[in-house]
Amino acid sequence: MAFFISFMFTQKVLVILGILGLISLFVFYKNKAPIQDILYSLILPILCTVLFVAYLYNQDALALYWKSNYLFNVVMQKYYGVNKISVVDHQMLILSSLLSIISILFGFYKGNRYFRIISVLFVVELLLRCFYFSIAPYYMLPMMIFSCCLNSVIIEKIINKKHILVFLFLAVAVHYSAISKSKYLSVRGQNRDFATYISRNIEPCDYVLSGFFGNQSIMSKDPHYYWSMLGHIDMAGEEIGIYPKPNVNDVVLTYLPKFIYSGVYWDSYSNNRNQRVAIQQVSSEIVDKYYLPTPFTDFKILKYEYRGKNCKYNSQKKEWLYEK
Repeated sequence: MAFFISFMFTQKVLVILGILGLISLFVFYKNKAPIQDILYSLILPILCTVLFVAYLYNQDALALYWKSNYLFNVVMQKYYGVNKISVVDHQMLILSSLLSIISILFGFYKGNRYFRIISVLFVVELLLRCFYFSIAPYYMLPMMIFSCCLNSVIIEKIINKKHILVFLFLAVAVHYSAISKSKYLSVRGQNRDFATYISRNIEPCDYVLSGFFGNQSIMSKDPHYYWSMLGHIDMAGEEIGIYPKPNVNDVVLTYLPKFIYSGVYWDSYSNNRNQRVAIQQVSSEIVDKYYLPTPFTDFKILKYEYRGKNCKYNSQKKEWLYEK
């Protein structure tokens, strides 16, 4: 059932679940589990998957689902280039990963079944994060879980022996965590004032045109198909045939978003290769006519005379609209 849910919503963990499934089949085989019991346990997830695929096909969305969830993630690697494993958080995991590897080397053959399973999953995740794709902290979460389990085993053994390594380990861990935490917060703590400013100045009826490689429209209406990270997601989506990238001038003239980004939308594929290739930019004539500056560079707010009044939910159209 977990595999089915991941198939629908969290495709990034399918590799781990696939490995876990193969391990489970091997364990069933070694324990001579009845084939009928294995098949019986597969009835519900297989049935749900078939129904889900049938629904997508009926809605003429099967091809779009495949492109958006699988082909898209493959293409994303190409766009990030050498930066596809440059997430800052990997530096916080070096110590725990080393301990995990030591734990595996000393305990794999002596450990129980569960220790071995977790060891295999950790190694798979470590290889994926180091050589495949790891651009954000949440990519590290499965590996962190497996690493914590393996760390606890070797730390317990060290403590039981009352070895001086316990004190050395604690000293290194505290020092390393202090360094990593400050670096983590310096990178992840940006733009909070900006996000607060945006959220406090919009209504559910407002549109927001997100900036280059950003997403400012979480609490607003989306003026185009790609609601965030323009210059990146829209480029990849257009390449694999999901939907054409938006023309930002047309978007602004059509919807008059409450906030717009007036800077250049760069091509992230080139950006990650130390090149600067401009894709598009809202024209200065449109900006000057409809927008005012904000405290934040390149972000503009709609002039008062063009803003709507009395934002209400329209039950017939099932959306938030300003009264005309």
